[in-house]
Amino acid sequence: MTNQRPGKMHAAAMNDTERLDVRSVIQLMTECANQTDGDVSFYFEQVADYFKNEYSPRKGIATAGRVLGL
Repeated sequence: MTNQRPGKMHAAAMNDTERLDVRSVIQLMTECANQTDGDVSFYFEQVADYFKNEYSPRKGIATAGRVLGL
């Protein structure tokens, strides 16, 4: 038998209230694409398209080159 006090508990993961869902990211990228011009708009559209059509939570996020089609 020891006289050791129990350790303090803390959450090891990020709080659930700070989670982003994919729909929010798609909406943000689409809005950014609509408010910008030229190449910047094109790249925002590429990111939105990636999250709509190719993103899978099981696989994770692809490299920037793959997402942007470079």
